[in-house]
This record gives sequence, C-alpha cells and structure tokens, in this order.
Amino acid sequence: MFNKWLTRDPIIGNGLIVLLFFGLGFIIYSNTLDSPFVFDDESQILENNDIRLEDLSVESLIKAAFGRQSGRTRPVGNLSFALNYIFHQYRLTGYHLLNIIIHIITGILLWLISVRTGIQNSLILLINIA
Repeated sequence: MFNKWLTRDPIIGNGLIVLLFFGLGFIIYSNTLDSPFVFDDESQILENNDIRLEDLSVESLIKAAFGRQSGRTRPVGNLSFALNYIFHQYRLTGYHLLNIIIHIITGILLWLISVRTGIQNSLILLINIA
C-alpha cells in the first residue's frame, strides 16, 4: 500500500523520503550535539592553526585546505573545519550539526544512486516489510 502511494506522485513520494532521511537523521544523531571532540579532533581542529580563519578570502581558504598543519589528505574536511571555526569558533554544536547534515545528505545521495541504478525496488520492499 505504501509503495502505491509513493509511486503515484513521484515528486511527493521522493520529497517524503528526503524528509524521512532528515527526520530520522536528526532523531538518531541529535544526542551527539553536545558531545566533546574525540579521536583526531584535537589535532585536526583544536591544534590546527590553519583552520583559524579571520576572513573568507581565497588565500585563507586555500591555506585552511592545504596548509602545513592541515595536511594535504583532507582538503574538504579541513575546509569544513575552517568554515565551522569562522562561524562557531570552538562551540561544539556547530561542528556536530554540520556533521549530521553531511551524513544525512550522504544518505540521500546513496538513495538517489540506488534509484538511478534500479536498486530502489529492494528499498521499497524493505519499507513494505517494515
């Protein structure tokens, strides 16, 4: 029954699935919003002078992404740390909120790939079973 309702109007069905991703994602990960920095956060965020932006100039962003302390292996992660720093300094909620949003968007992209490759029928079957 749920399957027929989702496929009757794909825009509404897809929109509801995206809302489901965001709703469940925030429910599942909301307990991490006040969690402390862990693992490599100390070296990548707290001790990394390269991400301490004072402005959003191209030079500052390049330094944050590829600077000596940032290393050259995680430019996208380093940029997200730098943008978090410029808006939130070291307030944890901002870092964790962006991380949750990145995870939710990744889940949505994985779902979209499954739809485009034809795997979505397995997902709809799983929804109908649940």
